[in-house]
Amino acid sequence: MGAGSVEKLQAALEAAVAAGVADLQEARTSLGQLVTARQGLRDALATGDEGQLQAAVACARALGLDADELHQAAEALAEIQRRRRQEEEDDEERERQEEARRALEAASDSGSISDLELALANASQAGLPHHECEECKGLLKRLRKIKGDLEDAVARRSLADLERQLSAARSAGLQDIVVQKAEALLSELRADDAARRRAEEEERRRREEEEKRRRIEEEIRRKRQEEEDRRRREEEERKKDGKVPIQRIDPQELLKSVPAGGHYTDPDFPPGKASKKSYPWKRKDGQLIVNGLMPDDIEQGALGDCWLLSAMACCAMHKQVLKKVFVYDNAHQKGLYIIRLYHNGVFHDVAVDDTLPTQYGRPAFAKSKTSQEELWVPLLEKAYAKLHGSYDAIEGGHVSEGLVDLTGGIGDAVRLNDAKSRQAINDGSLWAKIKGLSDDGHMLGSGSHAGSDTDISAQGIVQGHAYSILRVEEVDGNRLLQLRNPWGEKEWKGRWSDSDKSSWTQRMRKKLDYKDVDDGTFWMAFEDFVNHYSTLYICRVLGDDWQRQGVYGSWRGVTAGGCGNYDTFGNNPVFRLALKSRKRLLLVLEQRAARGTGSELFCIGFGIYKAARGRRQGNYFANSGSFTNRRSVCIEDSFEPGAGGDHYVMGSTFDPGEETDFSLTAYWKGDASEVRLYSEATDDEAGE
Repeated sequence: MGAGSVEKLQAALEAAVAAGVADLQEARTSLGQLVTARQGLRDALATGDEGQLQAAVACARALGLDADELHQAAEALAEIQRRRRQEEEDDEERERQEEARRALEAASDSGSISDLELALANASQAGLPHHECEECKGLLKRLRKIKGDLEDAVARRSLADLERQLSAARSAGLQDIVVQKAEALLSELRADDAARRRAEEEERRRREEEEKRRRIEEEIRRKRQEEEDRRRREEEERKKDGKVPIQRIDPQELLKSVPAGGHYTDPDFPPGKASKKSYPWKRKDGQLIVNGLMPDDIEQGALGDCWLLSAMACCAMHKQVLKKVFVYDNAHQKGLYIIRLYHNGVFHDVAVDDTLPTQYGRPAFAKSKTSQEELWVPLLEKAYAKLHGSYDAIEGGHVSEGLVDLTGGIGDAVRLNDAKSRQAINDGSLWAKIKGLSDDGHMLGSGSHAGSDTDISAQGIVQGHAYSILRVEEVDGNRLLQLRNPWGEKEWKGRWSDSDKSSWTQRMRKKLDYKDVDDGTFWMAFEDFVNHYSTLYICRVLGDDWQRQGVYGSWRGVTAGGCGNYDTFGNNPVFRLALKSRKRLLLVLEQRAARGTGSELFCIGFGIYKAARGRRQGNYFANSGSFTNRRSVCIEDSFEPGAGGDHYVMGSTFDPGEETDFSLTAYWKGDASEVRLYSEATDDEAGE
């Protein structure tokens, strides 16, 4: 029964049955299997399922079925398998193209030319459409051009070109070894360029410094000439009337540039020039003087000028003297103040505006302690700073210097610890001198023993500090001085201090108008004063009944001979003093001020000799004491004409070669013609 045809097998089986064949079971089984296999093929064809078709075809072939359904099923299975393989191939192609797209995107982001080239090659192999590769091809083209331009810039070593091309490469995101080379070269070129620029800047600065020095030297020469001319004119003026000249300022000229409703701004003293200290500058509205001028108005600020403030406090006790410092007019209504100060033999009108360095809303330096609206204290300090170039220039000094510059008086100082002063203390002559000076309206100050002004003695005296002497009184045998600390605090704690209740009897309180106030003002006994202070400063303010005559000279070149310790002493300028009658004279030698000039005061002194006319050698008569580096030294003595020869005055610095200008001035009471002081060089012209 090997035939695979169902119909043939069925016909054979029917014939066998008819023939009476007994064993037909195997045939019937085969027929059943073939029928089932054919039905399986029909079912599989109906479903079109590949697995079902594959199983049905395999079964039919195993049974050897020969039927149209087997051929149809085999063809259907082959078609299904072909379509499946095609789909798989299509999926693989799509995956390759998607992978190529991702590679193109990554290569575009990487900025690497080699990555782009590889990605484009893979895209071509993957069959990616051309339009999808155009953007990357354009990027590759740009990067190749940028790389080429960058390579050219590296080869040219042009800094500007390299910076431009490297900027373009960075903007495009180019990642290439040439970028690293370009960056390294750029750093090198920039370093070279910076070095070149520094060299050029140094050369420019050197030329500017040379030009600046040249201009400064020219300006110095010009100013020296102007100063010489000015001094000659001033000397002529002094010879005419014997008075200190005044360099005046016309406020109306300064106010011409101020718009209506505006305020004057000083162009010559801006904040940057005025101080190295950094403070905000603000215009200070207020009133020049509130409730009068008083020592208690003064409070020291962040500037080491206690010596000047002590002088101001002394002057405040002599209100008419201090009021002359302020040139009154209506200019202050527009923020302009004019303050008159003495400097190198001349009163100078100094114009300032009302802008001040401030700290915590108040003037940073000197200020009024009694009224925030009062301006005379900070404005006077500002004018003094301007006259000397800056606030920094007025740190450190002597009270007598400040007193002279505020009054035009005659400065002097007494060292309280030398032998001569100790003798005068013991015999009472120093007290008599201090009392007499105070009673005559002259002004006094003092300096405590050397030290830092952060050091305060057990008795309350600030070390290395300047104090005002406000009053000198002798009551019931008590010799007392009233002093003031410009800080407005830190007072004496010994006898006659505020804490010494036993000394301050009701009678003494009334006699001295004593007030127990912690304001920096205190009383102390003369005996304590000379032990706790090292220097007494004096400023004589002479009245209109005094005559004066001054001469001017200089220690320069050969004439800078130094003191008597040197053979060149005789080369110093000599001046003749001629008198008609016995006179008590005050002679003052004053060297040119050094404050704010960058130089220092020299140690100076002078002596008076008596000699026959025309001779440079004679008998010693008097001297100004030990050489000292103060602005002025003086001699007060009685002089008689004729006896023992004429009087000659010779001043000098301590060491030879110390060059500066100086003045020698004589003061006396009486007729102006009774005393003549002139240079020995003009002796013939002067006559007898």
